[in-house]
Amino acid sequence: MVFFLIALLVSVIGIVPIFLPGRLSNNNKVKTAALLFVPFLGISWFIAWSSMPSMAYPLLGAMIVLVILFTTGSALINRSAMAIGVPVTIVVIFALYALFSTSPIFHGQAYAAMIGKMSDDKSIKHWSKDIAPIDPKHIRLVPEETAIALAKTSLNQNATNGSQASVGSQFDIDVEHITLQKVNDRLLYIIPLDYRGLGAYVNTEGIPGFIIVDAENPQAKPVFVEKQLMKYSPESFFSHNLERHLYTNGYYNKVLTDYSFELDDSLKPYWVVTVCDPTIGYSGEKVLGVAIIDPLTGVINFKKTSEVPEWVDRVYPAETIKTYLGDWGDYALGWWNSVWAHLNQKATEDITLNYGADGRCYYVTPMTSSNAADASMTDLIYTDTKTGVSTRYIVAGTTEDNLLAAVTTKLAYQHLEGVRVIYENVYGRMTAIISVLGSDGSYRGVAFVDVTNKSIMAYDAVPLNALHAYQSLLSQSGGQIATDNASDMKTITAIISRLNYEQTQNGLQLDIYIDTIPHAFYVNCSQFQSAPFAKAGDTVVLSYYNSPSAGISVNDFVDKQVKILLSENQQSVEVQNRDTVK
Repeated sequence: MVFFLIALLVSVIGIVPIFLPGRLSNNNKVKTAALLFVPFLGISWFIAWSSMPSMAYPLLGAMIVLVILFTTGSALINRSAMAIGVPVTIVVIFALYALFSTSPIFHGQAYAAMIGKMSDDKSIKHWSKDIAPIDPKHIRLVPEETAIALAKTSLNQNATNGSQASVGSQFDIDVEHITLQKVNDRLLYIIPLDYRGLGAYVNTEGIPGFIIVDAENPQAKPVFVEKQLMKYSPESFFSHNLERHLYTNGYYNKVLTDYSFELDDSLKPYWVVTVCDPTIGYSGEKVLGVAIIDPLTGVINFKKTSEVPEWVDRVYPAETIKTYLGDWGDYALGWWNSVWAHLNQKATEDITLNYGADGRCYYVTPMTSSNAADASMTDLIYTDTKTGVSTRYIVAGTTEDNLLAAVTTKLAYQHLEGVRVIYENVYGRMTAIISVLGSDGSYRGVAFVDVTNKSIMAYDAVPLNALHAYQSLLSQSGGQIATDNASDMKTITAIISRLNYEQTQNGLQLDIYIDTIPHAFYVNCSQFQSAPFAKAGDTVVLSYYNSPSAGISVNDFVDKQVKILLSENQQSVEVQNRDTVK
């Protein structure tokens, strides 16, 4: 019915010029209008049915184009200045309305304000306090590209039901709607399936399941989860098409975006769709909430942003946040500044999804200056994906492209490439965790790169080894590295309970365990003269960055039972380096 009403309105407006004074007689006007109305109605109904244009936008939204075409055709048939004036007037009204209601020339500050207020007094020092140090058990090591490749190989292998032995012949992996989600305290990729075409839709009773890929463990096998047959999906047909289902159930006057396939705590799947309204003419979409659709029954539940269930991770779409931040970067000082002075203009880099220590989901967006030649990061914006609230951290670091290039260049001889940057607090430093892939797209390890100094980089095929190597690099003496929070540096005197020596990429490493402290300490033997001679029972002095990590690399190490005489120059250099690190 909604398609017919839209078509009816467009068609009625389309024949208005016929009834204005012109070359047609009164009798001919009625006949001509009737002859035009029928094809106008058919064309507009078909276009409305096939494209499902949102009626949330002013002046009929995209359907205004048909109105202009129909009225122009009617005016040419009637051939009068007054009739031709109708489409001309509509075009002028549309253009003026779009200009004055939507253009950033008049609404630059409104666009800049869509992201909300962001504190200007943040700094990288605050960042290292606010962003909890990384938990090695929950690092997202598997990039989306690898997850998709794994899912493709598992599509048929995991089907246990004989009737689903040819799942891959009827259903495609829906790579467009892959969703990263934290389910039962585990980062997972939830990957839906969808129909390969109308034939598969007609000859099957529904979509048989979905695929789960572990985002933390590259070695974990993907799991094909067989569920009751799901009818509703983005690529389904007729009334089961997800967008059409929403459109015909009252959402025709809303902007629908970000179709996410998410699981609740019991692993029941739902489609979660963000619902918006334009607030600045034809733009400035404001998020109202989400429509949660059961893919089995089609039942729709709308939840305002304040009522969204805990298991729903994303309410604000990534592209919406990127648009907000882009507008803030462009128009924070007004439209004129964006085209003339370019003072403090900023540009967004690729947005990534991350999970904080509080368990909440965040979009992390690096910002750089609008100058294309600038290779430095100026801000890092954390945006809560459920509330849309953003926090700004002013940083001095390297852009994402340069970080990826640094890893790829270093590993080029192995034909490896860095992809997907995730920003984390590692040992008090803002660190880019970069998944490394082979030329065939397979996972080959992870690299840790200091955002403020990209030359500080550690790579290993084993993530925990890469983390230890990176911590060791950060703790090395040398004026280029210093921990941001001196207050988080801790010095203790203790007795070694147990120890172990192991060979790492950075040389011999001493691993220490102390009964009274719930951490393992890692000492690079090449840095500290007494480390290679330590043994259980020795009294040692350790300085380290206090973090909840299971393993911590030390910044300073002294074994009081080992007396090694250093030259005056060596002593002077060691003291200087030690003071610099602290």
